[in-house]
Amino acid sequence: LLHDPAWAIEEIKRFRAEGVRLAMVAPAPVDGKPLSDPTFDPVWAAFSDEGVAPVFHVSEFESPLHPAWRTGEQEDGEQLFDSIFLYLAPAVALANLILNGVLERFPRLRIGVVELTASWVPHFLLHIDGASDFYALRHGEPFRKLAERPSTYFLRQVRVAALPYEMPNRLVPKVGGDTFMIGSDWPHAEGVADPMREAERAVKGLAEPARGNILGANAAWLLGL
Repeated sequence: LLHDPAWAIEEIKRFRAEGVRLAMVAPAPVDGKPLSDPTFDPVWAAFSDEGVAPVFHVSEFESPLHPAWRTGEQEDGEQLFDSIFLYLAPAVALANLILNGVLERFPRLRIGVVELTASWVPHFLLHIDGASDFYALRHGEPFRKLAERPSTYFLRQVRVAALPYEMPNRLVPKVGGDTFMIGSDWPHAEGVADPMREAERAVKGLAEPARGNILGANAAWLLGL
């Protein structure tokens, strides 16, 4: 979608006119440029203005892992090491967007992360703030001047789908109830056979509004409903 920004802007407008509220974007550099490159600011503006949310999802995008780490893989398609580190691509992409001010410049931009796991979020938030603080101490100034803590932009503008086995009821106490959405990957073979039952188990013990947020409200927010 981002290889041709002008075309992407027109597509986003067309999506919204036809009632589409989500568009998949790869969490990877585009033609050697990071997602925070100013070239793409008009695209993020279009997503924001049109109320269409870019979503990072499993797809064919450049792996963030060096090929040497995948030596011995038996197939060209889905890679074992990429599956282990599914979270790495969206984590790097979001750090790039946050630390370079894209989410600050476009506060109405909503971003989804789907089927790329969710259990990484608490330690990501810890480290994006911690590393930013350390950088500022070492250099005497921040990487980029932001009005808020880096984690604040994530919590405000990103929603992440959690598979039931990740037990989002254990993640909410670490992050809060506004970040996670329930996901199942049903009916894929690697998905959850009984998504409704597993979803109820995954939110067991959570009080409202966190329970309702995970089961639907956070997804509705991402969709702009």
